Amino acid sequence: MENFGPYVAVRKRMDGRIRLRFEVPARQRPDGFPATTPILVRGKDALVLENLTSGDRDEIYQQAAELFAELARQRAGIVPELAKSFDQSWSSLIKLRVASSKWRRLASSTRANYGRAHVWILRRLEGDPSLLPSNIVESKIDAVLDEIEKVGVRYNTYTELRSLLKKAVAENWRPAHLNASISVELQRAEIYIWSDQDVACMVTAALQCGHPGMARLILIQREIGQRLTSVRNFRYGTHYRDGWFFHKCRKTKREVRLEVRPIVREFLDRDFAEGDFMFLNKRNGRPYTQKGAAVAFKKIVQSVPGYSDSPILLRHLRHTVVVELAKAGCTLPEIGSVTGHAMTSLHNVIEHYLPRHSVMASNATAKRDRWIDGGSGGEVIYNGMRRVFIGDLPQALIPATPAEIASGAAR
Repeated sequence: MENFGPYVAVRKRMDGRIRLRFEVPARQRPDGFPATTPILVRGKDALVLENLTSGDRDEIYQQAAELFAELARQRAGIVPELAKSFDQSWSSLIKLRVASSKWRRLASSTRANYGRAHVWILRRLEGDPSLLPSNIVESKIDAVLDEIEKVGVRYNTYTELRSLLKKAVAENWRPAHLNASISVELQRAEIYIWSDQDVACMVTAALQCGHPGMARLILIQREIGQRLTSVRNFRYGTHYRDGWFFHKCRKTKREVRLEVRPIVREFLDRDFAEGDFMFLNKRNGRPYTQKGAAVAFKKIVQSVPGYSDSPILLRHLRHTVVVELAKAGCTLPEIGSVTGHAMTSLHNVIEHYLPRHSVMASNATAKRDRWIDGGSGGEVIYNGMRRVFIGDLPQALIPATPAEIASGAAR
């Protein structure tokens, strides 16, 4: 195996590709230095060693040398003032961003996504005097983002651009008032809301294709709507027992305890032993990874007639649970307590799907009819603001006359 320098580990994958990591043992690592740092090539994490060009290898050696030099400086107790030593270019700004504690707290998958955004930013913005971090404006950002076709890539790039520009303001490279005006309108990715028929078709197809783990995963996501990053690694007895799921949400750190319906429980309780992973990939007998789940689900979808061109995705089951809970009349705090969504995310999903849904329209009409007929009051909470609707006010009290009091009419 090729040696890319000190502390550079080459991790083999089952599909033949590799991942490169700059790994420093704890006893040789100064405080604050990350234990593991991904080394990306052209923004990609998984690589085929035989396909690496000489330019790719040079990029790997350069990243490894920079990380080793930084490690040596920190071991010697030298903390360079990066902002003063760097020129005010996009590449320098990205180095500052990657060296920050906020970047190190991001998940590895998130860093990989933003790393791909860095590649695009450098390719498109670096070297143009009118597109420097210190002077780029909203119209320029809007124009360059339009060149990205994929909605998800465009969103990640815009999000990382905003983070980089905030960093530029913090480093006194850029006036703060320029950032205040940047708000680019992005196309929202479409979310497919699963129906009961979709769930039945996909579960049946998964079983027919020999993917019982995926069938269970689909059923569970329909029931509990948790983050796939958590659900994929659930164990029997640790996260599920006697019809109840219980785990700590990775993002909110909140304990979640949810009960499933008896019909689903019958399917889940088959062939499990204490401590077994519940959702195994038949390809390797291990829990699904993010990519492994996507690949397996795509094959299942393509095996079902009429679904080959459907936008249905496994991760959309989580949004489906949000919509169904809202249709059932649950409040936003109640929905968030089940799925763990932030309130802003819940608003985005509900605002996009529920206003045009026939069930919600019928519910709204029925509530309006009851209000007209009975003059009853009510309230609605929307976007963090409480709006109170009051029906007919009670009649004001009018003091009774002495004669009415004597006759008993005032009682």
